[in-house]
Amino acid sequence: MGQALGTDQGSSKLYVPLDGEAELHTPAGVWPLRRGLCTLIPEGTPHEVPQVGYETFINLCISWQHAPGEAAAGVVQVPFDLGRLVPGHHGTILCHGLLPPEARAPFGSAYGLLHPDMAQESTIDEGLSKIYVPLEGEAELITPVRSFQLRRGAVYLIRSGTEHEVQCVGEEDFVNVCCYWRDDG
Repeated sequence: MGQALGTDQGSSKLYVPLDGEAELHTPAGVWPLRRGLCTLIPEGTPHEVPQVGYETFINLCISWQHAPGEAAAGVVQVPFDLGRLVPGHHGTILCHGLLPPEARAPFGSAYGLLHPDMAQESTIDEGLSKIYVPLEGEAELITPVRSFQLRRGAVYLIRSGTEHEVQCVGEEDFVNVCCYWRDDG
């Protein structure tokens, strides 16, 4: 059973699988879709996404439009890679980039990792909003107003100007995808 998505002439897509497995079928090939493997599908790419196995495939799809001729040339997959991690936020989180520059996305993106008892520093991003998409483990998002448990299967919006920190909780590493963009106003 699959979902035929056809060709979207007007936008590129970033698939961030949250659970289950599927395949991306295009005229150029077949790509696996699973948690920890994000996939860029350029605009104009004919494709369908059949589920693999019995577990329901759950996927976050972020799409954006390009000016004519500005889309990336082909499907790109970027796995979470421990070997590419570097310290970020003054050494309080480990991270590596997600989308390559040729994606021409109007937002930044990265994988992030916090080890148990590790916390990303408290920060306020003026003019920059972001979403967190947990892939593995659990963490706590702490704001001056309230705290949220970050768990796989949900997406969390952090609006521009919100003071926040992220603390890994539990005994497993916390791995997430972060997409961030400049606010217009």
